[in-house]
Amino acid sequence: MGNTASSEKKEAAAKEQMEFLIKAANAKLDTYQAEMNAMFTDPATVEKVMVPGVRAMRWKREVRVDVKLDSAKGGLGQIIDGFFEAGSAAASDDKNKKDGVAHGLQDVVFGAITAILGSADVGETQQECFFVYVEHNTVIRIDVRIWKYAFSSTGVMATSDNVLGYIFCTSVVDSSKLHVDELTYLLSAYAGDDEVDPYIQKLLKTWTAVAGMRAALKQLEAPAAVPATSNAPGHKVA
Repeated sequence: MGNTASSEKKEAAAKEQMEFLIKAANAKLDTYQAEMNAMFTDPATVEKVMVPGVRAMRWKREVRVDVKLDSAKGGLGQIIDGFFEAGSAAASDDKNKKDGVAHGLQDVVFGAITAILGSADVGETQQECFFVYVEHNTVIRIDVRIWKYAFSSTGVMATSDNVLGYIFCTSVVDSSKLHVDELTYLLSAYAGDDEVDPYIQKLLKTWTAVAGMRAALKQLEAPAAVPATSNAPGHKVA
């Protein structure tokens, strides 16, 4: 009976410690998200050293327990695939180019997660990266933050090896703030060096159409003009 009580006590302590680590992982993700929000609210603080996003279009964050190295291409890999595919699901004439860029970024993210899961370091490990590229005729930025706490050996914490937290964020970049060389690089990477000129013409046509749509919407939203009245002598107001 003493052994049972001792075992239950250990299990309760391990569960409490695990809950503490999960809270710590969520607190770390909160910090990451706050840092990205700071970039959105005050881009001037970072635009000298990196290309900032305008505001978040899509977030994905999660904390997982006991993530294995091979799961980077399993359940966790499906989440990463889904995040990238959500932004590139629409069909277009440039689908092969778009898929090539998106899949290349997916491989980079897989590599980052594989590296952090494969690390033999005990304790806290973290990694962050961001990517700027063209998607849906728009320059976008994807931020990736990963945090892991690894135990010294299997079974230290209720038979779990680690706690993993990650956050992905997609934001749109204000292309008017990019230098000509930066924009040329991004458009060429997307369309290809030999195809960039016709793609730019296509892009200008799209942007012109969108600008016209915005102007039309503003006109529709503008309050109706109030007819002018006159108080001049001899004038009757009906």
